[in-house]
Amino acid sequence: KFKVLRKEDIPAGGFIFFIRKALGMSAKHLAERLNISVPLIYKMEEREKEYSITLKTLAQTAEALDCELVYAFVPKHL
Repeated sequence: KFKVLRKEDIPAGGFIFFIRKALGMSAKHLAERLNISVPLIYKMEEREKEYSITLKTLAQTAEALDCELVYAFVPKHL
């Protein structure tokens, strides 16, 4: 089951940016949904790319994007 997950690449701009753009959603619209400022959206997108974003922030953002956050450990050797 896990082998298929290892083949998935993280989008260059991160998942928040990728999903937001795929939905045609502006940073302003996402900021309104999260009740935060637009500059914080860009900071979140940057923190995600740097692997310094929290799971709580990812979960809240996923909800605002009408998505479900899936968190997993995938064994390297199967």
